[in-house]
Amino acid sequence: MLRHKRTISLAATAQLLWIVLITVTVTLPPCHAHTAILFGASGTVGSEVLRALLANPSFWNEIILVGRRFPTLEDSSTRITKVQVSDLATVDQNKDLLQLEHVDACFNAVGAGYPQKLSLSDWYTVDVGIAASVARLCQQIPGVSYISLLSAVTAETNPKPYTAEEMERYNPKKPMGWWGLLMQYDRIKGLAEQAVMSTTTSFNGHISLFQPSTIVTETERYGWLDWTLFRVHPLVDPWLPPRYRSVKVQLLGMAMAMDAQTYVQDSDDSSSKFTRSIRTMSKLSYLGYIYIVEEEPETVE
Repeated sequence: MLRHKRTISLAATAQLLWIVLITVTVTLPPCHAHTAILFGASGTVGSEVLRALLANPSFWNEIILVGRRFPTLEDSSTRITKVQVSDLATVDQNKDLLQLEHVDACFNAVGAGYPQKLSLSDWYTVDVGIAASVARLCQQIPGVSYISLLSAVTAETNPKPYTAEEMERYNPKKPMGWWGLLMQYDRIKGLAEQAVMSTTTSFNGHISLFQPSTIVTETERYGWLDWTLFRVHPLVDPWLPPRYRSVKVQLLGMAMAMDAQTYVQDSDDSSSKFTRSIRTMSKLSYLGYIYIVEEEPETVE
């Protein structure tokens, strides 16, 4: 009799466990791989974004790189697709990219590497024209719930578009030089942000505008300017308002990748309180990067 009861008890327990297993399997949200599309992967910041994405293959199983040139890649389990585009200012017309079936996140890390060597019109095309074209493309690709733009902390909030007369003041065949760069930088960055927002009015995901101050890199790309800034910032950063503190390029790239993952995960969960039917936007500077990667401010030099 005791053996019979024990048999019944074991059978009941097994049945209960089976029911629980089925219930959990049905109720758990589906876990699927994700795709990111990255513009500007060969640049200083873009290469760090790529590094951060590749470091998380369990979440990002495919990365689409778009640009004129691409960085050298190490072996990775992540699928890499390269789409070479000669003119990123018209990338929104690229037939191959318009035929993409699904992308989750769009990263724009494109920027003029040496704007002081460009004319104003050429610089405008790189920073503003490309920003608008990339945003238009990403808005059209199915599945995109996140778009980011690399901007600057001093970007003007309400920049005025350039008039034809203003453009003519700068010789289209003559580089602006450092003075022209300093005079127009904030306006150009503000116009780039404005271009992204004005071309994504039907986008229902999230847009993150990354606004770093001085980006500290391992090499001094801009000669005397970087040499000076990289040595002055460690001394003055503790006294500056947080948004104006320098940021290491590795931290910035990691923050951009992790920020995207957060919003994509929210989009995956249909029951999430963050599920959006309208476009949302955030502007992120130094403390935002620290918060995203959960790093203590005092440990970041």
